[in-house]
Amino acid sequence: MAKASRTRPASKQDARTRLRTAQAYLEVADLVAAEEERSEMPRAI
Repeated sequence: MAKASRTRPASKQDARTRLRTAQAYLEVADLVAAEEERSEMPRAI
């Protein structure tokens, strides 16, 4: 049995919206990664 496709057609407007959302996530990720005091892992002493 063939796997069902997980993609669906999208309009250019849908693609632009997805692109803006992805860019916003990347911007936030860059800001969080740049925070000096933020550490998800404890520092070794």
